[in-house]
Amino acid sequence: MTISLKSILLKTIQNKCIDWHRHKKIINNHSTFIIDNSPLYEYDIDNYILRSELEGRIEKAMANLPEKFKEAFEMNRFEGLKYQEIATKLNVSVRTVEVRISKALELLRKSLIDFL
Repeated sequence: MTISLKSILLKTIQNKCIDWHRHKKIINNHSTFIIDNSPLYEYDIDNYILRSELEGRIEKAMANLPEKFKEAFEMNRFEGLKYQEIATKLNVSVRTVEVRISKALELLRKSLIDFL
């Protein structure tokens, strides 16, 4: 009995396609289950509103920071720079960067205390 390479390849491709469709069905069923049974799904609109309000408050609080505090804070939190890198870029000591970031955090906390 001889089996041709063509028939083996066709059968392999057919089985892979069947496996792929089964896998997609499992993923879709799981996604539907998660959405239907998630307790947080009901609160998505509320969470969206709260998040939008919080983002607005943070932007406003950031705008009110002194420029030197804001600059060091953004370099650390948004650009991911380390204190030493910030100190080098700003031509200040690492301790100065530490103080500026801690003061920025303190001012942000005070600005957002009624939201928290």
